[in-house]
Amino acid sequence: MLPKQDQSKQVEIGQMIDWATSLLAGSTQSPRLDAEILMGELISCSRSTIIAFPERTLSKSLRKNYELLIQRRAKGIPVAYLMGQKEFYSLVLQVSPDTLVPRPETEMLVDEVISCTSQQQKASVLDLGTGCGAIALAIKQQRPKFRVVAVDSSLDALLVAIENGARLGLEVEWICSSWLDSIKHCCFDFVVSNPPYVETKKIGLISSELSYEPKKALDGGVDGLDSIRQITANLGSVINHGGKIFFEHGYEQAPVVAKLLQDSGFFNVKTKKDLAGFARMTSGQLL
Repeated sequence: MLPKQDQSKQVEIGQMIDWATSLLAGSTQSPRLDAEILMGELISCSRSTIIAFPERTLSKSLRKNYELLIQRRAKGIPVAYLMGQKEFYSLVLQVSPDTLVPRPETEMLVDEVISCTSQQQKASVLDLGTGCGAIALAIKQQRPKFRVVAVDSSLDALLVAIENGARLGLEVEWICSSWLDSIKHCCFDFVVSNPPYVETKKIGLISSELSYEPKKALDGGVDGLDSIRQITANLGSVINHGGKIFFEHGYEQAPVVAKLLQDSGFFNVKTKKDLAGFARMTSGQLL
C-alpha cells in the first residue's frame, strides 16, 4: 500500500505504476507490464495512453481498487483471472478459475491446422480438452466452413467456452465428456489437443500462478503423459484415413509422444519447437 502521507493526496498514474512495479518485482517476471495492463483495465485505457499521459490522476476509489488488484497479483493470481479475459489468436476470450489461461505457444496448434488447409475447404476438427474454447474458436474464426467439435470434461469450463462462442458469433459443437467417451460414430480430419501434461510433482514448482489454475487441466500424472496415453489409445477410431493429430506437450516429452503415435498406427510423425526453442508440439497422420 502507498505510504499514509500519500493516500489522501491525488496520485498520478505514473506514480501508482512505479509503486506497483516495485511491489510486483519479486513475484512476477513482468512487473511493469502487469502493472500497466491492470491499470489500463481499471480505467479503460490502452497501455499506450497510460504511458503517454502518466501525469493523469486517480480518484481515491480507483486508487484503492488498483492497490487491491496489485496485491492480488502479488499473490500469484494470473492477470487474465484479474481481468476476466485473455487474448488468443486475436480473439478476446473470457476466462475464469474454471479454465486454463490460454498460452501463446498453444497458438501453434491453430497455425498447423490453418497452414495445411484453405479458407474455402470443408473439413472437420475435434478439439479435446477445450477449456475456454480458445483453439476451437480460433480455428472456426479462421476456417468458417469447418465443422468444429470441442470436448471438455468440466461443465464449468464448457459453460465459459459456450459463452465465448455465443459472444463471438462462432458456431462450435460443445460436448461435456471425458476425452473420446462421448465421441461415437464420428470421424474427423483433424484432432487437436492441449491436454494436461505437467508432472504431478512439478505443478507447485513451476510457477505460483499454476496453483490458481484448475489442477485437473494441468495434472498429467506421474510422468505427465496419462491423458496423452488415454487419447492415443482410442484415437484411430475417430480420425479419417489420412487425418492428422496435433498434440501440445512438455518440452521433454516429445520422444515419448512421438512413439505413442507411431505405436498407434500414425506415420509422418513430426515435432516442432515453439518460439522459445522448446519442443512443444508433435503431430502424426493416420495411415
